[in-house]
Amino acid sequence: MQQTIAPTRLLRLAAVESLVGLKRAHLYNLIAEGSFPKQVRLGDSPNSPVAWPEHEVQAWIAQRIAQRDQAAA
Repeated sequence: MQQTIAPTRLLRLAAVESLVGLKRAHLYNLIAEGSFPKQVRLGDSPNSPVAWPEHEVQAWIAQRIAQRDQAAA
């Protein structure tokens, strides 16, 4: 039996910055403290470009909205 894997779009840094409204340095600070999804290296080299799974970034955004709504209640 073959498993079906749902397609995941990978977002480069500029797209992530645009979606969440934060700059590179702040995003990497959040990653370091464990409050933002980690990036995925697109190659084997340490200098390979990185990207973020779109569904993880969207989940992070949804979590921020839920926290806002809970605080307002």
